[in-house]
Amino acid sequence: MRFSKKQRIRTTKDFLLVREQGKHFSCSLFVLQGRETDLGLRRLGVIVSKRVAKSAVDRNRLRRLFKEIFRQNQEQLPLSCDIVLLARKRALESNFANTKKLFIKAKNYVFQNT
Repeated sequence: MRFSKKQRIRTTKDFLLVREQGKHFSCSLFVLQGRETDLGLRRLGVIVSKRVAKSAVDRNRLRRLFKEIFRQNQEQLPLSCDIVLLARKRALESNFANTKKLFIKAKNYVFQNT
């Protein structure tokens, strides 16, 4: 399934709602914050700061990595939820398989009833 434009979290208000009302999971590669919504969409927001990755190339690579992991695992998520991924420095050094394994562990923790 594709990752469409409708599935992006764009507004500051939505990012703050996930942060304030959602549950979070921290690991060495990222922080996953998630909450169930009533929008009927699975949405993702990715935050990669300049502190984490100095170059734009690295920041965009991390964003693409997290979007692809989300895309591959979105069928396992609740039908209506928002997820915010906050990248950490160690994510630059990690491989796809390890990051995906941690994402699955994090989503299982945040959305325990699915």
